[in-house]
Amino acid sequence: MSQRSRSTCSKGEKEAQEREDKKILHPWLEQFAEIEDPRGKKGIQHPLLSIVMIAILAVIGGATGWEDIETYGESHEAWLSTF
Repeated sequence: MSQRSRSTCSKGEKEAQEREDKKILHPWLEQFAEIEDPRGKKGIQHPLLSIVMIAILAVIGGATGWEDIETYGESHEAWLSTF
């Protein structure tokens, strides 16, 4: 995205950026789509693919452990929920 933040973009610009974000992320999602979830069905709050993608993005962003990954996920929740 350009130097303008999403909060200062028009609705059309935000929608265009969301489409671009999805287009970029789609190949990543396809690569991990066939990972089997080793967790039991009980108590699952988030899809495994979401956790994997958040972890990858957080590490790219400088996360060095699970607490950093959690912080990344929480602080980018609005953006991540667009996918």
